[in-house]
Amino acid sequence: MSYSTTDGIQKYLSELVTIGTGEADLVTAIDIAKFQADVDSAMNGRLSTTYRVPLIEITRAGIDDAFYPQPIPDIANRLVAARLVNTFYKDVQPNNAVISDAWNTNATARLTEIINDTASGAVKLEGQYLIAKNRFAPPHVVPIRPTGATPAARV
Repeated sequence: MSYSTTDGIQKYLSELVTIGTGEADLVTAIDIAKFQADVDSAMNGRLSTTYRVPLIEITRAGIDDAFYPQPIPDIANRLVAARLVNTFYKDVQPNNAVISDAWNTNATARLTEIINDTASGAVKLEGQYLIAKNRFAPPHVVPIRPTGATPAARV
């Protein structure tokens, strides 16, 4: 399942695209699925420095549907909507590029903030597994000198 939802993407698109004028018909479900896959891949690439990817859906008692932790779905919705606007609507309404660029910038900044906050220990995405970070390994695990060849004796 994609990090973004069609309803979430439509929410952002409805801010820029006038429904009922035929503008919304430019994007098909296949186009949305393609952009969702692209955004998921890009987000996994960024998140893989800190988390096991793809992220897993979490469930809670009393809630029937599985979901991804916030703000991952919102970031994905913004990124997909921004890419759709830049691809399909840049000629229809050129002024929308400024807004979609702002969505892209804000979503990317939020994703970077999540990664940095997780690395510092301030925040962890709910239900997700962290990647182990070994900055300093003991010398017996990672030897200082390569094994095998010995250095030439000094005279």
